[in-house]
Formats: sequence, C-alpha cells, structure tokens
Amino acid sequence: HSALDMKAYFMGMTHSTWKQANLKNMAYYLDVPFVALPHKAVEDALLQSKIFARLAGMNGPYGRDGERE
Repeated sequence: HSALDMKAYFMGMTHSTWKQANLKNMAYYLDVPFVALPHKAVEDALLQSKIFARLAGMNGPYGRDGERE
C-alpha cells in the first residue's frame, strides 16, 4: 500500500518542485482564496479540501486543460 498526498499529486500534475508545491502556491494556482493557514483543525481541513477538490478536477497532467504550461 502506498499513500498519495496532495503535495505529491500537485507536483505530478504541474511539474512543480518540492519547494514550489506549498499550500499557498497550490491555492494561488487553483484559484482558491488563501490568506494564511488558520491553524484550527476544522478550518485547515476545509481549506485543504477546497484545494484538493480543485486539484482532483484538473483535466490532466501539466495544467488545467491538459496542455503543458
């Protein structure tokens, strides 16, 4: 069994580096409002779920429409 985390998935879909694949950059790339991580369990989970939902909705690797960026 192996897990796939959001950071690794984002890196694969966008060909970004480990350093580039942070929550702030993911939110910006995926048009999810982000000011700062609230550090409250429910709010953190909601923010991460919005980012993951957008990420899962991407059409394919490399970008939103499947084309290399």
